[in-house]
Amino acid sequence: MPNHKVHNSYNNNKGSNHSSKKNDNNKKNNKTTEEIVNEVIETYFKDIKADLLSLNDVTKIKTIFSKLEQFVNETASGLSSSQLRNVYSKIIEAKTPIDLQLLRPNLAYVAARNEKLQAKQVMALIDHLIQQVDTEEKQKHFKKVMEAIVAYHKYSTTKEKNSNNEA
Repeated sequence: MPNHKVHNSYNNNKGSNHSSKKNDNNKKNNKTTEEIVNEVIETYFKDIKADLLSLNDVTKIKTIFSKLEQFVNETASGLSSSQLRNVYSKIIEAKTPIDLQLLRPNLAYVAARNEKLQAKQVMALIDHLIQQVDTEEKQKHFKKVMEAIVAYHKYSTTKEKNSNNEA
């Protein structure tokens, strides 16, 4: 344990730009899941936060998926396709809302292993949505929302990869 603190103070005392940027990233990443999800909701879903799992109305569905696409486009680079697909496959396997609740620690693990704030934002949003699932209908809607997140992620990362290949 003491070595960890020495290492951190060593990084803090370096004084280089790299060290400073790393410390700024660590400050951003030291937020709680609740703080991160509140920022995500406020930034992307403020006007529809109560309706994120309400897939019973065409107008709401269009709005929800449009906002999800924007969110995923801005956070896709933080998470690999395989990481997201692994989470998605566990969600699809969940038979009951209780099974979904039991996946929450897995989301925390994925977020903790990834240093990028964008990955933490995606996992925090998924965790937030799981917390809202308390019926079979909401579970079905949540799985559709997750399907959209995976699809938009694939589209965004493919588009990003293609634009990098053109450069």
